[in-house]
Amino acid sequence: MTGPHPVRRSDVAVVGGGPAGAMCALALARGGARVTLLHRPRHHVSPIELVSGHARRVLESRLEQPLLRLAGGLEIVETVSLWGTSEPVSWPAISNPWGAGLAVSRAPFDQALIGAARDAGVVVLGDSDVTAARRQADFWELAVRGAASGATVESDFLVLATGWGGASLLHSPPAARPAQLALMARLTLQVPEEGHTLYIDREDKGWWYLLPHPEGGHFAGLCTGREAVARMPRPLRDSFLHELAGSRLLRDVLQTGVVMASPAGRPAGPRSYAAAVGSGWATVGDAAFVSNPLSGMGIEFAVESAAVVAGALLGTRRESALAEYGQAVQDYAARHRQEGDYYDDVGRSPTAQ
Repeated sequence: MTGPHPVRRSDVAVVGGGPAGAMCALALARGGARVTLLHRPRHHVSPIELVSGHARRVLESRLEQPLLRLAGGLEIVETVSLWGTSEPVSWPAISNPWGAGLAVSRAPFDQALIGAARDAGVVVLGDSDVTAARRQADFWELAVRGAASGATVESDFLVLATGWGGASLLHSPPAARPAQLALMARLTLQVPEEGHTLYIDREDKGWWYLLPHPEGGHFAGLCTGREAVARMPRPLRDSFLHELAGSRLLRDVLQTGVVMASPAGRPAGPRSYAAAVGSGWATVGDAAFVSNPLSGMGIEFAVESAAVVAGALLGTRRESALAEYGQAVQDYAARHRQEGDYYDDVGRSPTAQ
């Protein structure tokens, strides 16, 4: 790339400003690396996400301040599940050794983590898309558009934290489409529920996930088959409400008076790639492995994968540590799929109804 803009050279370029990218950049900067973080704020199909109690504690230890104060959200004080049991089962957060999780709005959550990375010395190029990544003899050259359009960004190492779609910068996304879709929508209740509870309900067509919304009401998701969604009468909003009314657990919680916009959909089910590391690059978060969007595992994997890659790049045995990370991602993906198959079978078992 040529032009009047000066070359911005760094040890590591991190592309993507979600939890994986921001936390990887923060850890690298604290370890003494020169880091450039490029990101463009994006619309999240799932704007409300669950930060597990474990992920919350890990984030707070690295951010060195309470996550609730930094990024907002609501504490999940209880989980109620109707999955393979005749009656709902409840787990209070006080019984979790990691404590309560958080329901967070993704936009302010992401911005809070990016701000922490900036405070640690990361050069943040916001509103910037990387359109191409070219490997030169011993460094990366990134083509950028947006606020930093025309800038020359070079780095010795490249970390992709772009989510499942952005992995195409290095390799093609998985060809096969997941067999399931997640339909998600915000619900506003005339009679608000008291307390901050996560609800999970397994039924014949799939499973429901209901989180309190930090701005009021709830955020609901239905994970079901693509064919089931294709057969739903339109408008989809009415079909979503009809399915919701059929949930034995959630219909009692929501009562009446639900008002909501049309649900958004995204692919569901685990997705992995041929490799999570390569010559001079590594992927973290959803760019390395995509968990089910309603499982609550996405943020946890993002934080853990970011820490491992940062540690590998800062350590003395970089290549072997990165190779171990790549194998660990493959093993994690395999376990995730096996556990998903197991719980899906339990939910469908005639003896579990």
